[in-house]
This record gives sequence, C-alpha cells and structure tokens, in this order.
Amino acid sequence: MKALADYTGMGYTDLNEALRSEALDASQAARVDALKAALSKLPPYEGSVVRGTNLPPEVLAQYRPGEYIVEKAFLSTTKDPVVAQSSAFAGNVEFRIVSFTGRDVSAFSMYPAEQEILFPANTRFLILRKTIDPRTGRTIIDMVED
Repeated sequence: MKALADYTGMGYTDLNEALRSEALDASQAARVDALKAALSKLPPYEGSVVRGTNLPPEVLAQYRPGEYIVEKAFLSTTKDPVVAQSSAFAGNVEFRIVSFTGRDVSAFSMYPAEQEILFPANTRFLILRKTIDPRTGRTIIDMVED
C-alpha cells in the first residue's frame, strides 16, 4: 500500500507522463506494477465520481459522444464534487464518470480529504455527452466506465 501513498503524494506526475508517452523506464514500470497490485487488493467502487482538469483544445476534441476513449495513465477522480471544483482541481473540463471498478484510495492517500477514487491505467470509458456549462463555461464530459 506504500505505492498508493507515493502515488497520491507527488509520485503521480512523472508516472502518468511516462504512461501517456509510452516511455516507462524500469523503475517506473516497477512502480506501475506495485500500484496495480495495491489497487487489486481494494474493493471496486461503484458510483458517480468527478474530475476537474485542464485540457488543451486538441485533447478535448478527442472526446466525442458515442465513442470510447482509453486513458493510458492512472486516472484520479473524487466522490466529492466540491473537491473537483476546488482551486487545486478546477480547470476548463469537468468529467462526470460512472465507476464500476475504480478504487477508493482515501485510507492510503497523502490527502484523504480528497476522497480519491483511482482508476488503473488503460481503463476504457464510453463518452455519453459533451456539453458546455453556461454558468461556468466549463466543458462537461459525461462518461461511463466500460
């Protein structure tokens, strides 16, 4: 479970960048394996989760309703919509996801108040809707885990 504490601290940055660029070194590959093993020991979380982030236009364009997308990196979300809208996580996009296999890592997190639900790398999602919130201007992307 040490892998979860590391990931939820500062360990997520380089690991997710390497996964997205498909350029893992041996040390990062070992960390991915440890993280997958830790997640497999936790029960699946079924329910709604949210994620606030910033996406450039070219990445945002890849999210098309009715299509699937595979997230190459681990995907951090929260059970608490207020957390997703906090300054640390606010951005131009809000993902609203129905989870079937995400894992609640709060008990092992460096930041338990975030109520983090973590999806393993290479999780596939079906994009249901993509709308603009007229109040905030954020793009809202509704997805369901496949």
